[in-house]
Amino acid sequence: MLSSKNYLLGKKKRNLNFVKRCQYNHDEILEHKLYGWKYLPIHIFADDSKQIQEYGLSKEMCQSVDIWWGVDGDATLLECRAVNNIEKNRYTIFEANNDGNWVYLLGEINISYVTRQDVENAMSYFYKLGYPSKNILDQVSKEKKLVFYEII
Repeated sequence: MLSSKNYLLGKKKRNLNFVKRCQYNHDEILEHKLYGWKYLPIHIFADDSKQIQEYGLSKEMCQSVDIWWGVDGDATLLECRAVNNIEKNRYTIFEANNDGNWVYLLGEINISYVTRQDVENAMSYFYKLGYPSKNILDQVSKEKKLVFYEII
């Protein structure tokens, strides 16, 4: 079960996990253009024409992008999904089904495909919501997941 105390105790472990991922994949580290956060994409962005061409994809095939995100000495997994025809973008912060010390983030956005800017916008939105502050973690601990809507 998630508690802010357990979550904060796991912060060092999660950050170390992220640092190791960055060391192993140092050529793939990206930096948020506005805030400078480091992150590692797991999937291809729709606007990465070099990888799109290399793997024989189209930008329309980039419907979901996961990243490992290092923020404020912590780390988490963020998934951004393209969802057509929704009235409000949905941002979810939820307890992961593991050792109880992870919170994952999901951004469901009214777009046709996921670009790097879409992911960086979602990162900024989660940060403005308060992730990874103790207050937001206490709320997740009680509710198991928090859902926020952004009017488009």
